[in-house]
Amino acid sequence: MRELGTRLVRQVHRLLDGRSKVSIVLIGFFLGAIIAIADAYFPGDLFVLYLLPVAFVAWYAGAACGLLMGLYATTAIFLYQSIEAFNSNIVASQRSTTYQLGSLGIRLLVYVLVSEVVSRLRSALRLSRELTEFIVHDLRSPISGSIMGLEMLRQESAGMDDYQRELLDQALIGNRRALMLVNSILDVSKLQAGRMSVDRCSVELDALVQDVFEPLRPWALTQNVTLEADLTVREWVLDERLVSRTLTNLLSNALKYTRDGTTVKVTADLVGPNLRFGVHDHGPGIPDRYRKVIFEPFGQVKGTKTGTGLGLTFCQLATGAQGGKIWVESQMGVGTSMYFLLPPAEVSAGSGGALPSSREDAKRARIQMPH
Repeated sequence: MRELGTRLVRQVHRLLDGRSKVSIVLIGFFLGAIIAIADAYFPGDLFVLYLLPVAFVAWYAGAACGLLMGLYATTAIFLYQSIEAFNSNIVASQRSTTYQLGSLGIRLLVYVLVSEVVSRLRSALRLSRELTEFIVHDLRSPISGSIMGLEMLRQESAGMDDYQRELLDQALIGNRRALMLVNSILDVSKLQAGRMSVDRCSVELDALVQDVFEPLRPWALTQNVTLEADLTVREWVLDERLVSRTLTNLLSNALKYTRDGTTVKVTADLVGPNLRFGVHDHGPGIPDRYRKVIFEPFGQVKGTKTGTGLGLTFCQLATGAQGGKIWVESQMGVGTSMYFLLPPAEVSAGSGGALPSSREDAKRARIQMPH
């Protein structure tokens, strides 16, 4: 139910964000009219409900339009109270008139304050997102340059001893994880805002998984861990970039927590009409109380190794963007299995049913190690 509500909110936000102020104000007037009609028949005071159109308009159209909505709500309340007094044949005294005006003034002040607070909150969130994107874009270039230089050194490592090659591999792992970190920050923001496109095409799953394994093997070797694939499905229509990033993040977590000398396995099978990927490790397991928290932004199991807590958030958002779902099954002291389900889908327009033309870009994205 919570996931359904979150998806609904994102769809509404995607529908409304970017609309003209006039259309937002008109929607606000419509909501206010519905509340005013309900106010006429409901015996209680619906003062709080009038905050909804005020906050809605202030969020999407700014403080000035929110103030206009507050004036509209206050006027609606004033007219309703005046009509009620007239129908009841009440002749208001000077005191009752003063009380009524004072009440309306307080209501208007509350609406103005709510409008200002909501508008400032939206501006702060927008500024924070823009600052994050600016920092991420500026960090990408130097990290990518470092990775390119280290890759060139690795190709010329014939004259290096084992210790030097190990240091080089560690430097590559660190830089790739840093690049995946900055990419995850940006991608989570885009997915939450519904601004990341989903481009599906027919993909050979064995090739996809092996491409994901390739940059992770040096890390696995340092821990004496074997990467293994067991795929009963050979081909599927999916977003190769999102799925490969999801697998990379899940494998990264598995490598981070699995015991030395064990195997981390990727599986792919059918559950009904759906494709189910699984990543299985032999780590300490995840307590029941953390199995939903770990998918929230910055959510982590208490006492675990350091990280940003965005990797699994990205996995959940990327899977949800393709109409699927992700969950965890774990047994304490035995290991953890992370599953994500993808429904059947049609090839996106323009992809032609073949592997994407940006295959090299997708492979470069998979080379970026997760945080």
